[in-house]
Amino acid sequence: MKRRAIPRSALAVTVAVFIATPATLAQAHPEFVKALDLAAPFTPRIEERETHFLRFDRFETYACLGDGWYDHRGNLWLQEKPDKPAYEYYLCAGALIADLQVTVMRPRPLALTIEMRQNFFPRLGPQRVEVLWNGHPLGACQFSREMGWDTLPFSFDVPPEAQRIGANTLQFLSRYAIARSTMRQDEKRGRPMAFALASLLLADPPARPVDDPGALISDHERPAAAFDAEDIQQIPGTRIKLPIKVPDAAHCVLKFANTPENPFPQETAVLLRRDTDNGPEQITALSGAEVTYPVALDLTAHRGEVVQIILDATHVKTGETVLWRNPALWVDALPEAPAPPGPLAPDGELPADLNVVFIILDALRADSLRCNGYHRDTTPNIDRLATQGIRFERAFSPAPYTSSSTWSLLTSLYPFQHGATTGGHAPGEAVPRLQNILNEAGVVTGLVSANYYLSPDRSSRMGQGFDEYFEAYDTIEMLNRQEPRRPADTTEHAIDFLTRHKDDRLFLYAHYMIPHDPYYPNPPYAHTFTVEPVKPVDTSAKFLVPFNWGERSLTHIELQQVRARYDETVLEGDAEVGRIVQAIEDLGLANRTAIIVSSDHGEAFMEHDRLLHTWRVYDEFIHIPLVIAGKPVEALLPYQFDGIARTIDLFPTICDLMGIKAPETCAGRSLLRYRANNAQGAPLNYALAEYPRNPLEAYQWQRYKLIRCDINYALELYDTILDPRETMNLALSQPVLAEYLLARSLAWKAEQTSRSDYGPIEEIEEEMTDEEVQRLRALGYL
Repeated sequence: MKRRAIPRSALAVTVAVFIATPATLAQAHPEFVKALDLAAPFTPRIEERETHFLRFDRFETYACLGDGWYDHRGNLWLQEKPDKPAYEYYLCAGALIADLQVTVMRPRPLALTIEMRQNFFPRLGPQRVEVLWNGHPLGACQFSREMGWDTLPFSFDVPPEAQRIGANTLQFLSRYAIARSTMRQDEKRGRPMAFALASLLLADPPARPVDDPGALISDHERPAAAFDAEDIQQIPGTRIKLPIKVPDAAHCVLKFANTPENPFPQETAVLLRRDTDNGPEQITALSGAEVTYPVALDLTAHRGEVVQIILDATHVKTGETVLWRNPALWVDALPEAPAPPGPLAPDGELPADLNVVFIILDALRADSLRCNGYHRDTTPNIDRLATQGIRFERAFSPAPYTSSSTWSLLTSLYPFQHGATTGGHAPGEAVPRLQNILNEAGVVTGLVSANYYLSPDRSSRMGQGFDEYFEAYDTIEMLNRQEPRRPADTTEHAIDFLTRHKDDRLFLYAHYMIPHDPYYPNPPYAHTFTVEPVKPVDTSAKFLVPFNWGERSLTHIELQQVRARYDETVLEGDAEVGRIVQAIEDLGLANRTAIIVSSDHGEAFMEHDRLLHTWRVYDEFIHIPLVIAGKPVEALLPYQFDGIARTIDLFPTICDLMGIKAPETCAGRSLLRYRANNAQGAPLNYALAEYPRNPLEAYQWQRYKLIRCDINYALELYDTILDPRETMNLALSQPVLAEYLLARSLAWKAEQTSRSDYGPIEEIEEEMTDEEVQRLRALGYL
């Protein structure tokens, strides 16, 4: 059957909804099958609700914050020891103008009550804060000298004509915002403060004070709906967005099982929304006041498209419950799903006696390798290795810093599963570690680390479980004097381990600290690529971190010098890899040893206004090199891997190389067995950055990459094929696609989280020595 193209702007015409009767459906499509159950517990969805009550001592509340609350480093100021014990702390406004967003689903007369305390300085007089709603003046919070630092409620009427459906901007204009250090003329820099918020209540008139905050349920604690596998129960004043991709079938129908005995409330509606070339377009596909039973909406005109089905209960009276009975997509025939890539090694037949040497070059970004297309000859040894195995062009780390990403490597779990999202946490003891699984199989395991995070002596115990451990840390004197590192020490320990255990079945993990900052290459690598005849640029974290906060400026020439020093440390690290490869050959281990070279995270050079790492989840922070090579594995590996490789895949891959069964807890999969990821309808990689106070999540799909800020829920969407440098955010121009991927990502994460139960995450409480503090400060972590 020849299909007719539908213009992208023809939504209102093509979905002038077909409300079918049973006879109509039976005559036109006698045999329908269910393609998608929309009431399943993990149905991808996005919930919208009106703002009712916000208490500003809750992290989840900060999604509404706009300008005026964060300092130049992205931190909030939370004031402790408030005068009201009901609140743990207050949220401070740090500028003359601050704003936040509240949501209104049905404009009507509303009453706004704000609990606030002033930043009071007698010399400046009492504070006054004017309050605007979408630019409409509501009034002012006028304090007095006698009020001092007391917390007071202020109430305002919000007229319907000032409101908008959806997000509304609440703006605060303060008389002054000043730091105590400024008033006292201290030299120490302080942060300005205008006032502090305790709570916000938006309700139908009359206005009322918040007498008992504990009795009110915060907005983030109120689920908008319950999905019980058959029905959806929705509360009034909410919208449920169900982003779907309409099946590419000859006929597709959305059906509800509501009956006259269990009807839709008249105030409900089903909306349909999709992206067009002119922006998102939305229509009312079904009105509860005009529905006939049974109900079916014909979506055939949109087969293959991404659309949103919106269940609208914003006009339903408080106290009622909306029941959507058994909503589901039905098609005349299910489209054939593409067959997943078949396994490369049939029936698990892999060598059982290989050694594995695993090398990490800390902070090595993927595009700094010559074999990945870099213009400088930075990696001749790694390039040569890549010709003896496979180079994974799209390999990613789940975190842009060492602690969390290395835990993912050793557990084959994402950060939200193992729980060690920062250096202050460790997975529970029940989580299987790679080194323990190998030890149980009789493998001699060794760890050589120049990164002190992996020390078994630290309370995180990341390096515990290896049979042998060797330290190769930089001394504090080296870091403070800006001396080059000694990566050769790591190599010497690694070769010594290989020499002593050449007749054993062995696993060696060598973690180099280069090319991690500071970028001080040793001779003869220093100034290989550029020579600085004038003043050289300091490449230590102490010098570079302030650029991230706008406290210093970096010229284009200086940035190029910094990158040249980084590239020279890459060249030096590559030379150490070459030494280990040569030692494997000299010791007669080449025919039974697999070599893996990768990194724990990338490194940024102002592509998105940041240097170094830890701060973001753009590709320069998490796109890493990955090479698996060696004479005995050439026949096992595919010549081309078409999907995304993840560091969580390395645990089961190493087990496969050594003929050991990986535990079922592994979230990753062996890279030896598949030519591409075969997960259907799920993101192919996940990354989390939770430092400092700036939690970002990235969900990598085959073509698109979605980034979400976990504080304000701002979205970024990038087409990684057309825009690999992530410069054009599509989230505003294609919001339906962005929310489709977001809903599916969050549903996938919720399902993965429900499968992970390894006991409580361990809070690490340790008093660092002066040496450890100095080391962290020199590396830019403090």
